[in-house]
Amino acid sequence: MINQEKTKIILFDIDYTLIDTAKLRQLTHREIMSVANLTSDQLEIAVKEFSRSFGTSKEFSPKNYSLFLAIYFNNPELEKKIEIIFANPLLYKEALYSETIPVLKKLKENFLLGIYSEGIKEFQTAKINLTGLVNYLEKKLIFIYPNKTGQAKELTEKMGNLFFVDDNPLHIQDIASLPNGRPIWIKRGPKAAKVEKLNFPTILSLEEIFKFVS
Repeated sequence: MINQEKTKIILFDIDYTLIDTAKLRQLTHREIMSVANLTSDQLEIAVKEFSRSFGTSKEFSPKNYSLFLAIYFNNPELEKKIEIIFANPLLYKEALYSETIPVLKKLKENFLLGIYSEGIKEFQTAKINLTGLVNYLEKKLIFIYPNKTGQAKELTEKMGNLFFVDDNPLHIQDIASLPNGRPIWIKRGPKAAKVEKLNFPTILSLEEIFKFVS
């Protein structure tokens, strides 16, 4: 157990908090269209079919996606080519919000930083590693769940007061209900866009976080 009297911990969501996930999608699709010689319309139709077959975005797996597109376009060689695209660190680094690394670097001077995310663990871990985010995080504070609803309760019971930075209003409300939960809502991304206001600390950019954690 980490002694909260001596340290403060901030746990970050990944998608639309540290990484512009829409931009990452755009970048990977650009590369896929290039190697597969596809139009944007052709790929978009395939993407919709993939979504119907494999469910929500948090269940997205590059491995399943690569195989699906190879089968869909009847091009077996495409699977490996797409897997290579999803392993390209340059795409992930380009998809980082511009303030992410500078803010984490500064926060690391006084806080222990970690991850509180949901999705396919392999893919979420790849985002952490390929972007270089891992260099600013404590390995013991990286928590990735298939579904993180309710998981914050267990973490705060074990470690005491925790700051959570998340774009999802539902997770923010979940955290706010906990005695040791300290939610910070970063209002960006598609889920945040559906909610006008929350009565919790709110930021539009990570650069604003210092007024709530200092």
